[in-house]
Amino acid sequence: MFAEFIEHLPAATEFGVRAEKIAKRKKASRDKAFQRKLAREKVLDDRKVADKKRNQDYENKLRDLNVTERTAKLNNSNKLFQESLDDKYRNHDYEDEKRSIQLAVAKAKAKRVNDFIDAELKKQNAETDVIQSEADGVRNITKGKHLRKGFFD
Repeated sequence: MFAEFIEHLPAATEFGVRAEKIAKRKKASRDKAFQRKLAREKVLDDRKVADKKRNQDYENKLRDLNVTERTAKLNNSNKLFQESLDDKYRNHDYEDEKRSIQLAVAKAKAKRVNDFIDAELKKQNAETDVIQSEADGVRNITKGKHLRKGFFD
C-alpha cells in the first residue's frame, strides 16, 4: 500500500532520482577528494623517500670520506712509524760506527802508549846497561883486572 502511494506521487520519485544523483555526485566528489588525498600522500611519501635516500647517500659519502681519511691517516701513521724506525736504525748504525771509531782511536792510543812504554823501558834498560858497565869498569879497575894481558880472560 505504501508503495502504491509513493508511485502515485510524482514528486517523490523525482525526489528519489534527484537524491540518487546528489548521492552519486557526493560519492564522486568524495572519491575525487579521496583520490586527491591519496595523490598528495603519495607525493609526500615520494618526497620522504627521496629525502631519506638523499640523506642516506650523504651519510654514505661522509662514511666513505671518513674511511678514506682514516686509511690515509693509518698509511701516514705507518709511513711515519717506518720513517721513525729507519731513523732509529740509522741512529743505531751511526752509534755503532761512532763506537767502532772510538774503539779504533782507543786502540791506537793504547798502541802509542805501549810504544812509549817500550821506548821508556828500552831507555831504562840502556841506562841500566850503562850503569852496569860503569860499575863493572870500576870493579875491574879496583881489582886490577884491567892489567891482565888477555882480552877474553
